[in-house]
Amino acid sequence: MAKLIETTSEKKLKRNKGILAQYNALKQTMTCREAQPIIAEMYGVSEGLVNKVLFDPSYSCSPLPQPVPTNVATTGELKTMPI
Repeated sequence: MAKLIETTSEKKLKRNKGILAQYNALKQTMTCREAQPIIAEMYGVSEGLVNKVLFDPSYSCSPLPQPVPTNVATTGELKTMPI
């Protein structure tokens, strides 16, 4: 039987979900600023990456819900205001 190999995206998503779960657990006893360096050290990543995983839903492999696009169409027209 062939062994399925985990892709890089799957590994990152798994890591990022772990970061989010660990943050939610630490958040009960400490502030965000105190928890971020601890999580960064636990996972061997930078604090900037932890910050992106926790707060940027557009970050690659983010465990956060993706932002819902609005139905507002932009036309690129410039509107002038009368003086």
